[in-house]
Amino acid sequence: LLHESSHALACRRFGGEVREAGLVFIVCAPIPYVDVTSAWRLRSKWQRIFISAAGMYSELFVAALAAIGWCRTSAGPLHQHAYNTFLLASLTTVVFNANPLLRFDGYYMLADFLEIPNLYVLGQQYVRYLARRYWLGEDGAAPVSPGWKETFIKTFGLAAFVWRILVAVCILIAASALFSGAGIVIALLGGAFWIGSPLVRGLQYVFSTKGRGYPFRMRFATVTAVFAFVIVAALLGIPEPGRVQAPT
Repeated sequence: LLHESSHALACRRFGGEVREAGLVFIVCAPIPYVDVTSAWRLRSKWQRIFISAAGMYSELFVAALAAIGWCRTSAGPLHQHAYNTFLLASLTTVVFNANPLLRFDGYYMLADFLEIPNLYVLGQQYVRYLARRYWLGEDGAAPVSPGWKETFIKTFGLAAFVWRILVAVCILIAASALFSGAGIVIALLGGAFWIGSPLVRGLQYVFSTKGRGYPFRMRFATVTAVFAFVIVAALLGIPEPGRVQAPT
């Protein structure tokens, strides 16, 4: 709440408007949010960057106070709460909010600093081009941007794609472990939404595209089978601590 309120206050400070505030639920956890999209109309990129960073400023200030309290208290509930607050308000905000590979504060700060609007969208366009080129065998030109921006957008797109998959997998694993049986149901629903939905759209694209014949679909099936085999082989090769082998 403090984090999002800081975004709102900074936006108002520079003449922006806060149209909406509320809660979203991620794996049953309530997450506050504010709508400060009016900041995009500000001409100064440094003002926009300050608005994006305001939440982290406030969290790091709280983390500093908690660190002082942690150092000056002895073992007990207050000592433990101060440590938890320090850890959550420092490490968590840096790993998630400052990480430009997720569409949180760090991403918008980076896009404003480099003056590349829609950086995430451009990066995902390049990822889709690679998928169509090497997975489906389609011919087409890669998205082009002037100068150094092209290389940066391509690198950013691939890194953001890989990171998004890792985060989704970690969230699903955490959900299945935290909520016992109900967590498994939540993980399955989340997996169906995050993985199943794009997969269904991809299959619809493959089998409904006009003018595509047997070679096109055969390439798709072959690449998919090889990719699935590599993933399964990698998973089977990971040692499992709880595995028990019965004697033959």
